Amino acid sequence: MVNNFRLPGQYFDAESGLANNFQRNYDSALGAYIEHDPYGVLVTGANRYVYGGGDPVNLYDPTGEIVPIIVGVVWVASAVYTGFEVY
Repeated sequence: MVNNFRLPGQYFDAESGLANNFQRNYDSALGAYIEHDPYGVLVTGANRYVYGGGDPVNLYDPTGEIVPIIVGVVWVASAVYTGFEVY
């Protein structure tokens, strides 16, 4: 019996040799995702490990979507704070 499940949220595709994480494909030989972050417009730069704060060993993002959530929370908090400052 072959187990195609890898890390939480990953499904290994034997044909491509990649682990699918819903939003992106991870290449274990490279140690990196082969596609850009689907929300790359919100995060710029060449750091492939920005999703884990530069610490992919201790911090992980199984679906590749945590950065937009953090950016959104910060943006909303900033807008609320700015709104209170105006009044």
